[in-house]
Amino acid sequence: METGMGIKAALLAYFMPVIFVTAILFLLIEAGTGELYAGIISLVSLAGYYSVIYLFRAKLKKHFTLYIEKQTEN
Repeated sequence: METGMGIKAALLAYFMPVIFVTAILFLLIEAGTGELYAGIISLVSLAGYYSVIYLFRAKLKKHFTLYIEKQTEN
């Protein structure tokens, strides 16, 4: 995997979901939703995020390729 692809994969898998959940949580709290319900809804929306990623997995496979190289000892 090239460095650029690794960064994109990390963004999609880790960084974007955190931003997504945090944004939804703050928006719901600012809208007057209770903290408990805002937290539950934001976590459920995280399942929606990963469901969308799963639905686009065929398209994502075209962009991400994993290469494994055997390390040799010197």
